[in-house]
Amino acid sequence: MKYQCIFTKNAEKEFSKIDSYQQKKIDTWIIHNLKNCIVPRQYGKSLSGQLQRYWSYRVGNYRIICEIDDENKRIYIMTIGHRSDIYDKMIREEDILYETEKIEDEY
Repeated sequence: MKYQCIFTKNAEKEFSKIDSYQQKKIDTWIIHNLKNCIVPRQYGKSLSGQLQRYWSYRVGNYRIICEIDDENKRIYIMTIGHRSDIYDKMIREEDILYETEKIEDEY
């Protein structure tokens, strides 16, 4: 069964801050690699420590941070950001992100 990609409100907000050229690259990558995929972990890297429930996908200098729900076959895109600060930002905001309502905005 294929996985469904769902953007959280935070991911949509962070994505909108990225320049349009990078947005297109990220959008294309998500469409080709995550949307309706069967094995969502094949292109990603599992995170460790406080972020161990998340997966990171590399798109140039940007990272897509996701939570994978195998039971419901959903990939929640939690945030998107530049590699230089995305992980520190995730650690600072992890409690907020985890509590954030996951919206049903299918990608």
